[in-house]
Amino acid sequence: MTKEYLEIEVVVSEEIAEQTSNFLIELGSAGVWTKPKGDSLAVIGYLPDKSKSNIIRNSITRYLDDLRKLGLDVGEGKVSLRKIQDKDWNEEWKKNFVPIFVTNDIVVIPDWEKTPFPGKIVIRIKPGMAFGTGIHPTTQLCMRALGKYLKSNDRVLDVGSGSGILGILSVKLGASFVLGLDIDQDAIENAAENLKLNSVENSVEIRQGTVSAGLSDKPFDLAVANLNSREIFESFDLIQMAVKNKGTLIFSGIPQEEENEVKKFLENKYIEIVEISRQEEWIGIVGKKQ
Repeated sequence: MTKEYLEIEVVVSEEIAEQTSNFLIELGSAGVWTKPKGDSLAVIGYLPDKSKSNIIRNSITRYLDDLRKLGLDVGEGKVSLRKIQDKDWNEEWKKNFVPIFVTNDIVVIPDWEKTPFPGKIVIRIKPGMAFGTGIHPTTQLCMRALGKYLKSNDRVLDVGSGSGILGILSVKLGASFVLGLDIDQDAIENAAENLKLNSVENSVEIRQGTVSAGLSDKPFDLAVANLNSREIFESFDLIQMAVKNKGTLIFSGIPQEEENEVKKFLENKYIEIVEISRQEEWIGIVGKKQ
């Protein structure tokens, strides 16, 4: 049976296009892109069809109203919703998903891209409703941190693995084993496809479940968790239990305005803050377990 999705289009000024993109992702859109529409920009995202369109529309409208109250130029502010078939959604990805250079050495490409990238770490992704195509800043913050802190033969725990992109990168950077955890069945299925596309299926295991499903007798050298702040607070004790002493912890999914709260939380848990990085409205935190 063909799946259906809810396509969201919000026509706004260029001034708030980035904020609007981030808001759609916070609502659950796997990825977002923009395209010109007259003198404005159309910000487009996708949600599973089970999403309630009236609630989504009202949430976006309230968000735009809040931006107006802050004195920002919202522009037209028109919100359009329509149901589309899975095949149509994938065609839209093909029109808009282009190679993404996360660093000078790491590039994310869609599965149909034929251009060679010699000398680069190439990650091939089949776009799906699972979060983590490499587009969102929080995914890129995690990827850069992995490139900097992952060591050869590390065992890696990926919490909220989504499309599997962080696990794939970990293996390409030299990890000996990656365990990815996600509660969403669509994400599990999408990740399995992506592992095969990148020939890392023998080094990455994806399980459906929460952090407790990742606890084992053999600790991990590094854990990466692209979660929101509340999820980090709720799952932290289990995550740090799964990581060896002096192991590395990478967190993203944190809005900049929550930086001090999350930093204080980690320090109270005796985590040494090694680095805080920023991209757009988001931060990534790298810490060491004491």
